[in-house]
Amino acid sequence: MNEEKNGHNCAIVVPSCDGYEDSWLPFFSFFFKYWPDCPFPVYLITGEKIYSDPRVQTIALGVDNGWANNMKVSLETIPEKYFLYFLEDVFLTKTVDTKRILSLLEVLKNNNVSCLRLYPSPGPDGPFLFNKELGIIGKQAPYRVSTMTAIWDKEAFIRLLKPGENAWQMELDGTRRSWLSDELFLSVWKESPAIEYLATAIKKGHWQYDAVRFCRQEGVPIDLTHRGVETWWLYFNRRLERMPILGWLLKMLRRLKKIAKRVG
Repeated sequence: MNEEKNGHNCAIVVPSCDGYEDSWLPFFSFFFKYWPDCPFPVYLITGEKIYSDPRVQTIALGVDNGWANNMKVSLETIPEKYFLYFLEDVFLTKTVDTKRILSLLEVLKNNNVSCLRLYPSPGPDGPFLFNKELGIIGKQAPYRVSTMTAIWDKEAFIRLLKPGENAWQMELDGTRRSWLSDELFLSVWKESPAIEYLATAIKKGHWQYDAVRFCRQEGVPIDLTHRGVETWWLYFNRRLERMPILGWLLKMLRRLKKIAKRVG
Protein backbone atom coordinates (compact mmCIF):
# COMPACT_ATOMS: atom_id res chain seq x y z
CA MET A 1 0.00 0.00 0.00
CA ASN A 2 1.53 3.34 -0.98
CA GLU A 3 1.96 6.21 1.49
CA GLU A 4 -0.55 8.42 -0.32
CA LYS A 5 -3.31 5.89 0.27
CA ASN A 6 -2.35 5.37 3.92
CA GLY A 7 -1.53 8.91 5.03
CA HIS A 8 -5.05 9.73 6.24
CA ASN A 9 -5.30 6.59 8.40
CA CYS A 10 -8.72 5.93 6.84
CA ALA A 11 -10.12 3.24 4.54
CA ILE A 12 -13.20 2.42 2.50
CA VAL A 13 -14.85 -0.77 3.78
CA VAL A 14 -17.52 -2.56 1.72
CA PRO A 15 -19.02 -5.54 3.61
CA SER A 16 -20.47 -8.13 1.26
CA CYS A 17 -20.80 -11.86 0.66
CA ASP A 18 -20.44 -14.15 -2.32
CA GLY A 19 -24.20 -14.17 -2.84
CA TYR A 20 -24.02 -10.47 -3.74
CA GLU A 21 -21.21 -10.89 -6.25
CA ASP A 22 -23.49 -9.49 -8.97
CA SER A 23 -23.49 -6.11 -7.21
CA TRP A 24 -19.70 -5.69 -7.18
CA LEU A 25 -19.17 -4.68 -10.81
CA PRO A 26 -21.82 -1.92 -10.82
CA PHE A 27 -20.83 -0.75 -7.34
CA PHE A 28 -17.16 -0.30 -8.17
CA SER A 29 -17.91 1.03 -11.64
CA PHE A 30 -19.87 3.90 -10.10
CA PHE A 31 -17.50 4.25 -7.17
CA PHE A 32 -14.40 4.85 -9.28
CA LYS A 33 -16.29 6.87 -11.88
CA TYR A 34 -17.66 9.34 -9.35
CA TRP A 35 -14.74 9.22 -6.93
CA PRO A 36 -11.70 8.84 -9.20
CA ASP A 37 -9.34 10.59 -6.76
CA CYS A 38 -10.41 8.64 -3.66
CA PRO A 39 -7.40 8.95 -1.32
CA PHE A 40 -8.19 5.88 0.78
CA PRO A 41 -7.47 2.17 0.30
CA VAL A 42 -10.59 0.19 -0.61
CA TYR A 43 -11.45 -3.13 1.08
CA LEU A 44 -14.18 -5.56 -0.02
CA ILE A 45 -15.27 -8.21 2.49
CA THR A 46 -16.30 -11.50 0.85
CA GLY A 47 -16.58 -15.20 1.55
CA GLU A 48 -14.29 -17.02 -0.85
CA LYS A 49 -14.57 -15.03 -4.07
CA ILE A 50 -12.12 -12.32 -5.13
CA TYR A 51 -13.01 -9.14 -6.97
CA SER A 52 -10.37 -8.78 -9.66
CA ASP A 53 -9.43 -5.09 -9.62
CA PRO A 54 -6.01 -3.77 -8.51
CA ARG A 55 -7.71 -0.81 -6.83
CA VAL A 56 -9.66 -3.13 -4.49
CA GLN A 57 -8.22 -5.30 -1.73
CA THR A 58 -10.44 -8.31 -1.09
CA ILE A 59 -10.70 -9.66 2.44
CA ALA A 60 -11.87 -13.22 1.72
CA LEU A 61 -12.93 -14.68 5.08
CA GLY A 62 -13.65 -18.17 3.78
CA VAL A 63 -16.21 -19.08 6.42
CA ASP A 64 -19.24 -16.86 6.94
CA ASN A 65 -19.64 -16.32 10.69
CA GLY A 66 -22.40 -13.75 10.39
CA TRP A 67 -22.33 -10.04 9.69
CA ALA A 68 -21.18 -8.80 13.12
CA ASN A 69 -18.44 -11.41 13.47
CA ASN A 70 -17.28 -10.82 9.90
CA MET A 71 -17.11 -7.07 10.49
CA LYS A 72 -15.10 -7.44 13.70
CA VAL A 73 -12.55 -9.80 12.16
CA SER A 74 -12.22 -7.67 9.02
CA LEU A 75 -11.87 -4.37 10.86
CA GLU A 76 -9.24 -5.85 13.15
CA THR A 77 -7.38 -7.02 10.05
CA ILE A 78 -7.00 -3.60 8.44
CA PRO A 79 -4.45 -1.14 9.88
CA GLU A 80 -6.48 2.07 9.47
CA LYS A 81 -8.08 3.67 12.56
CA TYR A 82 -11.00 5.20 10.63
CA PHE A 83 -13.19 3.91 7.82
CA LEU A 84 -16.05 4.83 5.52
CA TYR A 85 -18.79 2.21 5.55
CA PHE A 86 -20.37 1.52 2.15
CA LEU A 87 -23.11 -0.99 1.37
CA GLU A 88 -22.36 -2.97 -1.78
CA ASP A 89 -25.67 -2.00 -3.37
CA VAL A 90 -25.32 1.74 -2.81
CA PHE A 91 -24.34 3.32 -6.13
CA LEU A 92 -22.73 6.75 -6.28
CA THR A 93 -24.61 9.14 -8.58
CA LYS A 94 -22.55 12.35 -8.34
CA THR A 95 -18.87 13.24 -8.18
CA VAL A 96 -17.52 13.13 -4.63
CA ASP A 97 -15.78 16.26 -3.32
CA THR A 98 -12.63 14.72 -1.87
CA LYS A 99 -11.54 17.94 -0.15
CA ARG A 100 -14.83 18.05 1.73
CA ILE A 101 -14.57 14.40 2.78
CA LEU A 102 -11.05 15.01 4.08
CA SER A 103 -12.27 18.10 5.93
CA LEU A 104 -15.04 16.08 7.59
CA LEU A 105 -12.57 13.36 8.47
CA GLU A 106 -10.48 15.97 10.29
CA VAL A 107 -13.58 17.11 12.20
CA LEU A 108 -14.12 13.53 13.33
CA LYS A 109 -10.50 13.11 14.37
CA ASN A 110 -10.18 16.44 16.18
CA ASN A 111 -13.45 16.22 18.11
CA ASN A 112 -13.36 12.57 19.19
CA VAL A 113 -16.43 11.78 17.08
CA SER A 114 -17.54 8.14 16.88
CA CYS A 115 -19.58 8.47 13.69
CA LEU A 116 -20.08 11.18 11.08
CA ARG A 117 -22.91 10.45 8.65
CA LEU A 118 -22.17 11.65 5.12
CA TYR A 119 -25.76 11.41 3.90
CA PRO A 120 -28.57 12.56 6.24
CA SER A 121 -30.53 9.31 6.44
CA PRO A 122 -31.69 10.18 9.02
CA GLY A 123 -30.21 13.61 9.57
CA PRO A 124 -29.14 15.46 12.72
CA ASP A 125 -31.39 16.64 15.56
CA GLY A 126 -29.58 19.79 16.56
CA PRO A 127 -26.63 22.07 15.73
CA PHE A 128 -23.00 21.21 16.27
CA LEU A 129 -21.46 24.41 17.62
CA PHE A 130 -17.99 23.80 16.20
CA ASN A 131 -19.06 23.31 12.58
CA LYS A 132 -22.18 24.79 10.97
CA GLU A 133 -22.36 22.23 8.17
CA LEU A 134 -22.84 19.47 10.73
CA GLY A 135 -25.42 18.66 13.36
CA ILE A 136 -25.57 16.35 16.36
CA ILE A 137 -27.53 13.10 16.16
CA GLY A 138 -29.41 13.11 19.46
CA LYS A 139 -28.53 10.62 22.16
CA GLN A 140 -32.01 9.06 22.02
CA ALA A 141 -32.43 9.38 18.25
CA PRO A 142 -33.86 6.37 16.36
CA TYR A 143 -31.36 4.87 13.94
CA ARG A 144 -28.55 6.71 15.67
CA VAL A 145 -26.53 3.74 14.47
CA SER A 146 -27.05 3.25 10.75
CA THR A 147 -25.38 1.17 8.07
CA MET A 148 -25.72 3.95 5.52
CA THR A 149 -22.56 5.70 4.38
CA ALA A 150 -20.64 7.34 7.21
CA ILE A 151 -17.14 7.85 8.55
CA TRP A 152 -16.53 5.75 11.66
CA ASP A 153 -13.93 5.55 14.35
CA LYS A 154 -13.12 1.87 14.00
CA GLU A 155 -12.92 1.14 17.74
CA ALA A 156 -16.27 2.86 18.35
CA PHE A 157 -17.89 0.70 15.67
CA ILE A 158 -16.38 -2.48 17.11
CA ARG A 159 -17.66 -1.57 20.59
CA LEU A 160 -21.21 -1.44 19.22
CA LEU A 161 -21.00 -4.85 17.55
CA LYS A 162 -22.67 -7.84 19.16
CA PRO A 163 -21.78 -11.38 18.02
CA GLY A 164 -24.53 -13.03 16.02
CA GLU A 165 -26.29 -9.86 14.95
CA ASN A 166 -26.98 -8.95 11.34
CA ALA A 167 -26.77 -5.42 9.95
CA TRP A 168 -30.45 -4.67 10.57
CA GLN A 169 -30.21 -5.80 14.19
CA MET A 170 -27.15 -3.62 14.56
CA GLU A 171 -29.16 -0.60 13.44
CA LEU A 172 -31.93 -1.31 15.96
CA ASP A 173 -30.16 -2.84 18.95
CA GLY A 174 -26.85 -1.10 18.27
CA THR A 175 -28.75 2.18 18.39
CA ARG A 176 -30.10 1.28 21.83
CA ARG A 177 -26.61 0.37 22.99
CA SER A 178 -25.35 3.73 21.73
CA TRP A 179 -27.91 5.51 23.94
CA LEU A 180 -25.97 4.29 26.98
CA SER A 181 -22.78 6.09 25.98
CA ASP A 182 -21.79 9.74 25.73
CA GLU A 183 -20.06 9.25 22.39
CA LEU A 184 -20.59 11.93 19.77
CA PHE A 185 -22.55 11.14 16.59
CA LEU A 186 -22.73 13.79 13.86
CA SER A 187 -24.39 14.14 10.46
CA VAL A 188 -24.41 16.54 7.55
CA TRP A 189 -27.65 18.45 7.08
CA LYS A 190 -30.36 17.48 4.63
CA GLU A 191 -29.61 20.48 2.42
CA SER A 192 -25.96 19.55 1.87
CA PRO A 193 -25.16 15.83 1.73
CA ALA A 194 -21.44 15.12 1.44
CA ILE A 195 -22.08 12.15 -0.79
CA GLU A 196 -25.00 11.27 -3.06
CA TYR A 197 -26.07 7.83 -4.13
CA LEU A 198 -28.85 5.50 -5.21
CA ALA A 199 -29.87 3.36 -2.26
CA THR A 200 -30.42 0.55 -2.19
CA ALA A 201 -30.13 -1.22 -5.51
CA ILE A 202 -31.24 -4.61 -4.16
CA LYS A 203 -34.24 -5.17 -1.90
CA LYS A 204 -35.82 -8.43 -0.84
CA GLY A 205 -33.52 -10.32 -3.21
CA HIS A 206 -34.48 -8.34 -6.32
CA TRP A 207 -32.86 -5.58 -8.31
CA GLN A 208 -34.78 -2.34 -7.96
CA TYR A 209 -36.17 -0.94 -11.19
CA ASP A 210 -34.47 2.43 -10.53
CA ALA A 211 -31.08 0.75 -10.19
CA VAL A 212 -31.43 -1.23 -13.41
CA ARG A 213 -32.50 1.87 -15.30
CA PHE A 214 -29.60 3.88 -13.84
CA CYS A 215 -27.07 1.22 -14.83
CA ARG A 216 -28.40 1.14 -18.38
CA GLN A 217 -28.37 4.94 -18.64
CA GLU A 218 -24.77 5.00 -17.43
CA GLY A 219 -23.67 2.12 -19.66
CA VAL A 220 -22.69 -0.04 -16.70
CA PRO A 221 -23.17 -3.81 -17.15
CA ILE A 222 -25.59 -5.44 -14.73
CA ASP A 223 -26.08 -9.19 -14.32
CA LEU A 224 -29.78 -10.03 -14.28
CA THR A 225 -29.28 -13.81 -14.39
CA HIS A 226 -28.44 -14.12 -10.68
CA ARG A 227 -31.56 -12.36 -9.40
CA GLY A 228 -34.68 -10.89 -10.95
CA VAL A 229 -35.95 -7.33 -11.16
CA GLU A 230 -38.84 -6.09 -9.01
CA THR A 231 -42.19 -6.03 -10.76
CA TRP A 232 -43.43 -2.86 -12.37
CA TRP A 233 -46.35 -2.87 -9.91
CA LEU A 234 -44.02 -2.77 -6.89
CA TYR A 235 -42.04 0.04 -8.50
CA PHE A 236 -45.23 1.99 -9.19
CA ASN A 237 -46.36 1.51 -5.59
CA ARG A 238 -43.05 2.84 -4.28
CA ARG A 239 -43.39 5.93 -6.45
CA LEU A 240 -46.89 6.54 -5.13
CA GLU A 241 -45.67 6.18 -1.53
CA ARG A 242 -43.23 9.02 -2.08
CA MET A 243 -46.07 11.43 -2.81
CA PRO A 244 -46.88 13.32 0.43
CA ILE A 245 -50.67 12.93 0.70
CA LEU A 246 -51.24 9.86 -1.46
CA GLY A 247 -48.33 8.05 0.17
CA TRP A 248 -49.75 8.71 3.63
CA LEU A 249 -53.19 7.43 2.53
CA LEU A 250 -51.68 4.22 1.13
CA LYS A 251 -49.82 3.56 4.37
CA MET A 252 -52.97 4.15 6.40
CA LEU A 253 -54.95 1.75 4.19
CA ARG A 254 -52.34 -0.96 4.72
CA ARG A 255 -52.45 -0.46 8.46
CA LEU A 256 -56.24 -0.67 8.45
CA LYS A 257 -56.10 -3.91 6.45
CA LYS A 258 -53.68 -5.41 8.99
CA ILE A 259 -55.96 -4.38 11.85
CA ALA A 260 -58.99 -5.85 10.06
CA LYS A 261 -57.19 -9.18 9.60
CA ARG A 262 -56.30 -9.32 13.29
CA VAL A 263 -59.86 -8.51 14.35
CA GLY A 264 -61.29 -10.96 11.82
